[in-house]
Amino acid sequence: MRDIMSRDVISVSEDSLLVDAFSLFRDKRISILIVKRGDELVGLLTERDAVYFIHKNLKADQVLVADVATTSVVTVNEETSLFGAYSVLMENNFRHLVITDDDGQLAGVATLSDMLDGMGVEYFVDLKQVVSVMTKAAVRVRPDDSLRLVIDLMYRHCVTCVVVAEQWNPVGIITERDIVKYYELGAEAESVKASYVMNSPVQTMPESAYIPEVNKTMIEHGIRHMIIVDGRGQLTGLISQADLARCIESGHIFYLTEVTKALEKEVTKRTQELAAKNKALQEALLELKTLKGVIPICSFCYRIRDDDGAWSQMEKYISERSSAQFSHGVCPVCLPKYSATMDLSITASDS
Repeated sequence: MRDIMSRDVISVSEDSLLVDAFSLFRDKRISILIVKRGDELVGLLTERDAVYFIHKNLKADQVLVADVATTSVVTVNEETSLFGAYSVLMENNFRHLVITDDDGQLAGVATLSDMLDGMGVEYFVDLKQVVSVMTKAAVRVRPDDSLRLVIDLMYRHCVTCVVVAEQWNPVGIITERDIVKYYELGAEAESVKASYVMNSPVQTMPESAYIPEVNKTMIEHGIRHMIIVDGRGQLTGLISQADLARCIESGHIFYLTEVTKALEKEVTKRTQELAAKNKALQEALLELKTLKGVIPICSFCYRIRDDDGAWSQMEKYISERSSAQFSHGVCPVCLPKYSATMDLSITASDS
């Protein structure tokens, strides 16, 4: 994650007024603020939090950041893999992830946009047309509809944008960022028209476009939503970064499945090879400890000739080529014959 995260993190004190946080969102064009108590990270404030607050029509200059911020912060280490961090993001339905260093200190922030850009959709999705994955029931309003209606629809449907259309012809789009940008109009939201707030003209792509092409265009224009139109230029759907993320997720699962199969096959192959080598080694060890074949031995001194032609004492030869060891003594047959020449004190009972 250290390669794609943003280290330029903007933070705000939990004791700051919410109106000041909104100003940071607007001026810095960011979607997340780190909330701190002194130097300690205690929460997050996102554009989504801001929209929910604005929907309640409360006074941003009378509320503290601490009263609105999300205090349950999920973090990952900067050494976490891209797909590992992405999985955490999807499991928690987040669009932002806080990155920490080995000491647990704040190192940066990564957004869904950062991750999509880092993954490279082209390599992890099939060449599907956008019509197969887009959201077909895009929330839309007319240019003359009020900003209050837009805010209510975004809150009610939990969506990050609303398409502004004349009949079915898209003329603009309003995102969470636009809502926060015009938060000071909240008291007059009933009289402010959607056409005043919307981004226009809008980027559109045809239903026949392929997903990698759509992703590339979104990255190039720095947008998080793409309006999809039919051959007549009329609205048929909307694709967001979340939709692209789901494509990558399914593609990545397939990719991991194929990798796992390949690894399992390789492990099986290696296991069989190791088993064969182990068997050969055991046989070789057994061969070393087993004397076989014709052994050339002297009929008089009982020395044995080895493969190099050298003669060795029988005990030495056998000990070096087997697990046998020798202890020397005198048998009852040889005792009377050699006792006179041995300096031994042997009793009859010993013999």
